[in-house]
Amino acid sequence: MNKKTRNLFLLIFFLSFLATILIAARFLFFKKPQTPPSFVPTPSPVIATPTPVIQPLDGRGDSQEKILKDLEKRFPLQKFLPYTEENFTLGYIGPLFLKITLKKDAPEIRQGVLDWIWSKGVDPATHQIKWEIGL
Repeated sequence: MNKKTRNLFLLIFFLSFLATILIAARFLFFKKPQTPPSFVPTPSPVIATPTPVIQPLDGRGDSQEKILKDLEKRFPLQKFLPYTEENFTLGYIGPLFLKITLKKDAPEIRQGVLDWIWSKGVDPATHQIKWEIGL
């Protein structure tokens, strides 16, 4: 056997040996990946789900009288508003929060607004007031 043929034979033998070791290692050390089970869609019976428990909202279930008293406490001037005079306009923008729009900013006009609130039996100090200029 000449040297070229011998080297080719050794190369083929080495590659065959390496392939055999790799194949054996795959079967010995690496597990076969499991295929996920396949599901066939089948009609299923309708299962009733329980109805969630809903907590009552604030004020829900209260008597009408209690609700009206609560509203009157939070908006004591509501039955008089919105109110407009020559120099100002008055209205609620939230519970115990008044918006007063003045025609012009003058101390006597502001005092007139506060006097009007007092005349309705309400202390202006119980409200937050947003003063705006310009009708």
